Amino acid sequence: MTISTAMSDTEYRGRILWMLFTSRPDLLPVDLKRQGRCEVHIPLFPPSTEESRREMFLALAKKAGVSVAPSDVPPIPPGLSGADIESLVVSSLRRGAIHKSKSPGPEIFREALAHFRAPEYGLEKELQELVATREATDPAFIPEPLRHRYASPEKAGALEHRIPEIVALLGTASR
Repeated sequence: MTISTAMSDTEYRGRILWMLFTSRPDLLPVDLKRQGRCEVHIPLFPPSTEESRREMFLALAKKAGVSVAPSDVPPIPPGLSGADIESLVVSSLRRGAIHKSKSPGPEIFREALAHFRAPEYGLEKELQELVATREATDPAFIPEPLRHRYASPEKAGALEHRIPEIVALLGTASR
């Protein structure tokens, strides 16, 4: 049985909570995303505020078994993904071990941040952001700066033109 067959079986309605995760919802078949199967499309964006980046750093440090005071976390620049912030935590742990520190502190966090270089995936990140914005079923799921960029029909039209443009550029670049 295919997933679309199982999702369309009315016997399962209200009994199974289907959750699909992808960084490219535009590549999922339309029949999987339609109403009656996946009604709510919740995009996951990188943390967009200093507070949310700090919270993510603290949560990932806790996950790694490191106790960190919120005041010890240096300002984290915008644009970093959760994976980037996790990499900062791991880098801090590594630097702490090199310095024979039991637990990294503010100095080591600042050093890790000063030497951190996030990978550049310009067009790929833009494409994921645009598709996530387009696919969201509720504007409240979209961070405020993006919500206003695509609020009008004209802006939404620009988004629809930019997506295939990026796909074409990435297709050309990968050959």
